Parts: sequence; structure tokens; C-alpha cells
Amino acid sequence: MLWLSLGIAKTRPEAEAMRSQYIAWLDDELILWDGEDQIDPNNLLAWSKTLRVQQDDAPRRAPIEAALSGTDGRAGRYAVIPVRSGQRIRWLDASGFRLAVSEIPEGFPRIPRQSDDYDLIVEGRNVSVVRQF
Repeated sequence: MLWLSLGIAKTRPEAEAMRSQYIAWLDDELILWDGEDQIDPNNLLAWSKTLRVQQDDAPRRAPIEAALSGTDGRAGRYAVIPVRSGQRIRWLDASGFRLAVSEIPEGFPRIPRQSDDYDLIVEGRNVSVVRQF
């Protein structure tokens, strides 16, 4: 499955759905196409650009308001991992250093499935954590 190997899809069902979207895109864009057109890197790149536009239009998860703790925020963006601690979440970098803390938002999973999908974003005085995937 090409989409799995490229990292575009995370599961086989998701990859199968993407394949059908790609085939439909080929049908719309090319009058006649064959197997070579299906694996042509130029076609894959053109299709992936349309996919990114659709993803950008999709609503993102609401940011989680946080407070810096252990960094001055100079880098502006940090990959973080959530760790529950009582009624708060400690946001740690990959080395285990605490960078921020926040309240636990309603609906936040007890144990996040993909704990490495969060970014701490510092924009001036605004500090928030956003789920990226």
C-alpha cells in the first residue's frame, strides 16, 4: 500500500480510501491513464497538494490553554507529550523535561492513543497546546 509506505495513511482502511480518492482524481485530471500514470511521481505530487488543501480546510482541534513551566518559549514551537498529574497535564518534551502545564480539558482522553501528536505553541504571551494529527 503506497499510502502507508509514504506515511500519508496510518491504517490499511485509510490507505484504501485514499487509493480510491487518487483513482477518482486521475479520472478527473487525465483523459486516458494507465498503470504508469498511477505511479508517476508528478501525478502523486499534484494529487497530494490537493489533499493538503482539503486537510487545511478541516477544522483543527481546539487549542488547550497552557502556562510555560521550564522554558522561556524562545523556540516558539515544541513537540510535547501529555502526562496527567492530578487535575493537570504536564507537557513534556521527548527528553522528559516539563515545558508547560494546563488544566485537563473536557473530553481529553485518560490515556491518549498517539501521545506524540501535540505541539506547544508560544506566540507572544499566548501559550497553547494543539493536537496536530
